Amino acid sequence: MSKDIFYTQLEQLVEAGNTTEVLALLKNTPTEERLKYTKKISKLGKYYQEYVLEEGKSNSYGYRGNGEQRSAVSLAVLASCTYKDFNGIWFIAESEFNQVLEWYIPDWLGEYVNDRATEGWIRAPFNEIGYVYELNEKGVFKTPLTERTWATIMVSFSNVELFDKYPALLEKQFWYLFDHEVSINYHSWDEVIATLIAQGRLDKHRIVQTAIQSALTHTNQALSGWNANLLGKIGLTDEDIVAFQEDIFQLLNSPLSKVVNEALDTLFKIAKEKTFQAETFINHLPILMSSTVKATINKVLRIVATFDKSHPTYKEGSAVALVGAFHIQDQALQTKIAKQIIKYAKPNEDLNAQLAAYQDMMMSETKTLLADYITAEAIVLGEMVEEGEMELMPIAPIDTVEDLIFHCSSIWSTDNHYIFDQTVDAVVRLSPEITVEHIDQLLPAFDKAYKKIKDIWSGTPKQNVIAFWMLEWSRMLMEDTALDTTALEKIYKKHSKEELYSHSQTSLADVKLEPSNRFKYYYSAMRPYLTIYFYSLQLLKEKRQFPILSLPTHEPFYIDAVVLVDRLAVYQKQGELIDALDLQIALARLNITTFAEGLAHVKTVLKGELLAILEFYLGEGEIKEESEKYYDVWRLAAALKYPHKAVESLANDRYTKEQQLYCAGWLGNWEVIEDSHTYEDWDYKTKKKVEKVFTHKKLKLEQIPYDINTSVLFSRVNKGMPKTAVGDRMGSVNLMGLIKYQIMDVSISELADLMTITPKHLDAVLMAIVERCLHYGGSATFEVAEKKALQEVFTYLLQMNKVTFTDQFYLFYGLGMMADDKVTRSFAAEYWIKEALHLDQKRLGHVIGKALSKEYVTIKRLTDSIQGFMMNVSVQHNQALQKLIEGILCEMNETPIKGFKSLLEQYVEVLSTNQTKVTNERVIELVETWSKVSTTKKAAALIKNLNS
Repeated sequence: MSKDIFYTQLEQLVEAGNTTEVLALLKNTPTEERLKYTKKISKLGKYYQEYVLEEGKSNSYGYRGNGEQRSAVSLAVLASCTYKDFNGIWFIAESEFNQVLEWYIPDWLGEYVNDRATEGWIRAPFNEIGYVYELNEKGVFKTPLTERTWATIMVSFSNVELFDKYPALLEKQFWYLFDHEVSINYHSWDEVIATLIAQGRLDKHRIVQTAIQSALTHTNQALSGWNANLLGKIGLTDEDIVAFQEDIFQLLNSPLSKVVNEALDTLFKIAKEKTFQAETFINHLPILMSSTVKATINKVLRIVATFDKSHPTYKEGSAVALVGAFHIQDQALQTKIAKQIIKYAKPNEDLNAQLAAYQDMMMSETKTLLADYITAEAIVLGEMVEEGEMELMPIAPIDTVEDLIFHCSSIWSTDNHYIFDQTVDAVVRLSPEITVEHIDQLLPAFDKAYKKIKDIWSGTPKQNVIAFWMLEWSRMLMEDTALDTTALEKIYKKHSKEELYSHSQTSLADVKLEPSNRFKYYYSAMRPYLTIYFYSLQLLKEKRQFPILSLPTHEPFYIDAVVLVDRLAVYQKQGELIDALDLQIALARLNITTFAEGLAHVKTVLKGELLAILEFYLGEGEIKEESEKYYDVWRLAAALKYPHKAVESLANDRYTKEQQLYCAGWLGNWEVIEDSHTYEDWDYKTKKKVEKVFTHKKLKLEQIPYDINTSVLFSRVNKGMPKTAVGDRMGSVNLMGLIKYQIMDVSISELADLMTITPKHLDAVLMAIVERCLHYGGSATFEVAEKKALQEVFTYLLQMNKVTFTDQFYLFYGLGMMADDKVTRSFAAEYWIKEALHLDQKRLGHVIGKALSKEYVTIKRLTDSIQGFMMNVSVQHNQALQKLIEGILCEMNETPIKGFKSLLEQYVEVLSTNQTKVTNERVIELVETWSKVSTTKKAAALIKNLNS
């Protein structure tokens, strides 16, 4: 058949959407003939399946081809393309596969299914295990299916009937479920396995060994836990467990408490047996007792208490090993351990030495119990060393073009908060010195910037804004007739010929940072940088050298006040109008420890309104607003100097008192409320769908009334940054208004970085983190982005000097100390240690106690942090901890919440160590009430004894 006739016919039939005729044509054309057109047919498939802007619509996309056309071209692609050309097609439906596979099997079919399994999602019809098994038996997969592929397909078919129909699957493919990390834990495979063992179709011993091996080797914690839990689901008798105990003991080496606890539960069933390997268990005790999980310790104690009768020779050895658990400062647990030690062993040199090593970690009652084993000594804490202000490291300046070239070579791998400011400042200052030779040395940096724009989805806002800025800078260089930029033009043209990304229909030559439909998202995400972006390009274009005011001078993002004054003097001497937002960011980044020196310097260098602004902000100067150009600067300076207080003299028609408060991040009261949702779920007992109610606690935040016109307020932000050609002057915008706007407009992953723009006023960002990350306090389902955002905020706080401790800060910090994420809690505890003397412990305790009293979070998160990080750091830390706990107790109810006993026990220890009495009347009153409640009676009695 002539190639013109075949391809022309095919193209016409596809355009007509005639799937019947397309299928007939393909069947009647030899395979060798069809494969000659693999490139053309692949291109045809991409054409009809391309996602394009719909005709006559400005922002609506759809497939170029209709349903019939896409189905027809899919048949052609399946029957005529090599795998390389097929793999570029987005989607082939199940019906197309079925129609072709009836008469033609591509050589690459096995490779296709394997690749989809690697991606984690296998499309129909290859997600049906029976269908794939039958194809495999026919030998149609020239490339064999991998073990991973079989496991991925099979995992969803957890029913015994599958193996009734295909018994051969039990010989090989079934076992792949254990070897690969597939979602076996989300299906009822434990029931299927138990049934198959009962039917004699699976070997119990092999299942046990395989499950144990999987529990130890999988990196997915849920899968490891499921495999360990399987041992309790397959009906092991005591005789089975005795036979398998050597294998089960291996699970005690797992780093996962879930796996260890499952093993301990299983071993407990045979601990009383003479055949129980007590010596092996004793050898594992040191590691087991070092666990931080109280459930693990309790399970160990239960086994030890059980085998002491059947294996009495190991009593003393177990007593010595149990001492290791005293690192957990929980009175009930320590009491249990102490009693078992007393029961199993008398005082001896080895045991006494072990106890002496843990004496500082023992609680007061534990020391009393072990009085015959230890020499009781009061804990002697050191004094807290007051280090003063954290010394900030100066940022190395970019003084030469050579420094700039080196800087640009590492720009994409540098992770600091001022990389953009530093880059544009250096280029503007050094541009007169840049020669053709320097441009050639900068070519790799420009090439990377072009590539970054082409891969814009993977970049951070800081990286993207640098890439856009370097693109504009390269265009300016190429327009400069005084420079030979042939090499740069060659790289630029090379990238300009290619699409930015697949199906974008945009090349590098079309790229401009503006709020168009295509780049609206990036423009919005970069809004805080835009004023510097456009202003610096204007300076570069006009060949004027002025410093970027907001460029930090010291890590992580602070500016020396003296340096800022000198930068302002450069502008004032030449009569240049200062960019309002650039100055606002600079003020928000000023290092408070340099205020006095900066104030003295400004009086000798500046004059007029700039002098008045700095005198007001750095000292006790008056508000002397003179120019409309700087009224946003005055309002920002007032918001930083007087947080949450509207300055009456700055309120006018342009900027009302309510807007000032709103932009300053004002927030009112908060409370914990219950939120209920009704949903349908399958009831396995009744075999019907039933309505269920899910109730959870969440925060209700009382914002400032929204009767102010926020759309007008935010329109100023957008008017301040219009669609602007390079070189146009940016309008004025209030920094706090911009931050509030960004909070509403950006993803959670970008929130923490806003702290680097205004470190002097964090409330707006902190409250956004509360609303997005901490609003469901009891949730255990935080996403990665939420954890990362919380951790980043605390990372910034740990680097900062003189944070303003507002009500908003205490709400964020108090909830952060009880966050679901352990890493976040450890950062919060570290910050508490750093700032213990500066924090108002009573205010912090009020927030924590208010949340705990409503059981918004589990109290264990707090008590674990106190135990692990905050107790016995120093004399002053213990005094601060006492105030914190008393602040919490004052907010608690008369009826203790679950786990409250641990907090009271910790309070007893702090009082004992501090050698103080309770003086807070509210706490004394509550302790009297708690002394009548069974769960808290003992701890309350100890507090009363200390007060007597």
